[in-house]
Amino acid sequence: MIDHKDMIHAAKQVTVFLTDKPGELARAFAALADANVNIRALSGNPKAGDHGTVRFVPDDVDAAVKALTPVVLAVRVADVLIIQMPDRPRALLEVTERLASASVNIEYVYGSVTDPGLPSSAVFKVSDPEAGLKALAGM
Repeated sequence: MIDHKDMIHAAKQVTVFLTDKPGELARAFAALADANVNIRALSGNPKAGDHGTVRFVPDDVDAAVKALTPVVLAVRVADVLIIQMPDRPRALLEVTERLASASVNIEYVYGSVTDPGLPSSAVFKVSDPEAGLKALAGM
């Protein structure tokens, strides 16, 4: 059972497109640091052609977009679900089965690891975040 109120919520994710050369990610992170933006979750993706992409969940999406726009190729914002799950077998299965039962497609997911016994978090980009929240209610 997952405590829905505290453990499952909607969030905004920022995706940045960066030139594929040394220092570009550091430059983006410097812009975020200068704007006092904290990164709560992060996922890097393989490069595609001459650019790479990084997805992250900031504590202040508006400040992140404003800080990054002048230093990266492009910035996009998307709705995601952040789910904290207990450190036990079947936790991910329960989440994914509920989403599947509600016909909510998982477009991608990335997560974090903590010390054994502590909850881990996963960021889910789903086809319908509102339906996803409803499907996960009461877990």
